[in-house]
Amino acid sequence: MSFGFFLRSQRLRVAACASWVSFTPMVGSARPVAEARPVDVEGEAPDEAPASETATLTVVRPEDQPSPPATTGELLRAVPGLHLRRFGPPGAREELLLRGAGAHQLAVFLDGVPLSGGRGGAFDLSTLPTQSIERVEVIRGPTAALYGSGMGGVLNVHTRDQESGDQGTARLTLGSFGHRGVDGGVFQTLGETQLAFFIAGERANGDFPFVDLHGVDRRRGNAAHAALHTLARARTFGSGGDRLTLQYEHAQDARGEPGLEQFERSLARQRRSRDALSVVFEASAAEALRLVARAHARTSSYAFDDPKPARAGSAHAYTARDQDVGLHVVGEYVGFEEHLPRFALALRHEASQTSNDGLFDPPVSARRLGAALVLTETYAPLGEVLLLEASLRLDGHDGRAPLLVPMAGVVFAPRTGLRLKATVGRVFRDPSFDELYFVGPGLRGRPDLRPEEGLAFDAGLSLQHEGLSLGLTYFGQRYERIILFVPVQAFQIEARDDFAARVDGLELSIDGRLNHLRFEATATLLDARLDTASNAPLPFRPRQAVFGRLTLGQGPVRAFVDAELRGPVTANLHGNVILPATQRFGLGAAVAVLQTLEATLRIDNLLDRRADLDALQQPLPGRSFLITLTHTHTGG
Repeated sequence: MSFGFFLRSQRLRVAACASWVSFTPMVGSARPVAEARPVDVEGEAPDEAPASETATLTVVRPEDQPSPPATTGELLRAVPGLHLRRFGPPGAREELLLRGAGAHQLAVFLDGVPLSGGRGGAFDLSTLPTQSIERVEVIRGPTAALYGSGMGGVLNVHTRDQESGDQGTARLTLGSFGHRGVDGGVFQTLGETQLAFFIAGERANGDFPFVDLHGVDRRRGNAAHAALHTLARARTFGSGGDRLTLQYEHAQDARGEPGLEQFERSLARQRRSRDALSVVFEASAAEALRLVARAHARTSSYAFDDPKPARAGSAHAYTARDQDVGLHVVGEYVGFEEHLPRFALALRHEASQTSNDGLFDPPVSARRLGAALVLTETYAPLGEVLLLEASLRLDGHDGRAPLLVPMAGVVFAPRTGLRLKATVGRVFRDPSFDELYFVGPGLRGRPDLRPEEGLAFDAGLSLQHEGLSLGLTYFGQRYERIILFVPVQAFQIEARDDFAARVDGLELSIDGRLNHLRFEATATLLDARLDTASNAPLPFRPRQAVFGRLTLGQGPVRAFVDAELRGPVTANLHGNVILPATQRFGLGAAVAVLQTLEATLRIDNLLDRRADLDALQQPLPGRSFLITLTHTHTGG
């Protein structure tokens, strides 16, 4: 979340861990433990990162959902340990918190390109349309340190790839709040080259009725938004399995900013854009050494205008621009029978510039050059029964001394279907440019901030038997140092790095199938607190969260009901502002009208609750519906 948003909301005094930045991420996909494989698999390309076989990993695919998810946040609702923060109807901002860490501490990648810039802030999931997504990998625990500067986990988003022949899809969506959208994708094969193109656009007025803090019926305004997302990819195959991939992504959106429910505005607007280009070369050397080299360049911009601020002294305008370029090389050696060594080398340069209504003269700008080396070793002395893993990351940039980040893990599978695993390791996050250098009315960063650091660990078991899967994991973090923005004197808030915190929690999951009936449920119990005399809870982390879904049918007809329950949420560092618990229920159905056409209907917030507020006291919508028509064509 950018500081521009915080300035507009006037809620800086309750913000915790306000922004993050990743300098040298190890991007790629971690194999699930259930798919741990012998190290001598022929023809398998290496992961794009030194992936952890012991990672706490959940893989989510849109095709496994009973209906097309309206947003990426909705797609991820069933992930254990996850808390989704919504800021309005579909299309509004969405943020993800994992295992008690802040949304700004989540590392997000799209096909290997890091999507968070040096300025920091929580990544907005609404800028990732679901139509082009093949799968999302949610990696939790200390393994996240392998992917760079981040403490809350990793979100690896992979776009759809070509399966066979030429393919094409088209989708039309209509729904509440004036929502209308259209998207399409095309795959084409030309000799040894595969081409892919996706485009998605949507518009909505975003208005809906709600009940304000005084029990008065009102209507949300100035929430209209329009978004466009395109992605183009060309992939060429060479001899021996080598391949070269060129990919370009563009995203942009413009929307109104309704402001806090008690500080309503009618003219504020924001605009965002993102452009990313990547080149990936994959090759094998001497049959046993597999290599992946990736170069990327990304720019993003943000602008906010408010002709009539809600409070005197607030900024009328805020602009920011981020740039980063990086080179990332990963290799693994598959010549051993029981060992799988991997390495990764990354270089990344980031730059950021911010301007706030003339407060900066000239605008504040910052640059950093970082590098990282990662070594991992996976040892399987008893085949798939016992797996041992260790890794070491050496991470540095020109603003601080290098950090050593070790990690270790074990997987024990004494019998078919039962798997025990545990990991422990260091985690860290470098201060963002906003935390270091931002200066605004009543707010300032500190250039002498140190990285956030701590210890993360988890231990769990999973059991699979016929159509039933069960999972239970205990996790904990001991943060020796985190960055918070806190009042230091009257009307002055400053970034400080002398806070410690601790997190303990349980993740539970169940997935059962019986003929045409499927039941899914996840639950997270969480205790995240500052390690101070006050022992105050960390803001915006619910102590209990439960999601359940029942799906009936398969093939041409499916029906489903789901429920999302969240306990009370503390909304400030003092623990004296509590948002009440929420319950949201939904139902829907999908019908294959023709062999290539599917129609779905989803109704959300079935009980039409209109008094719920999000973590920043934005009203959440009441009952809503979404109709989707999807056409799929596969050629020869």
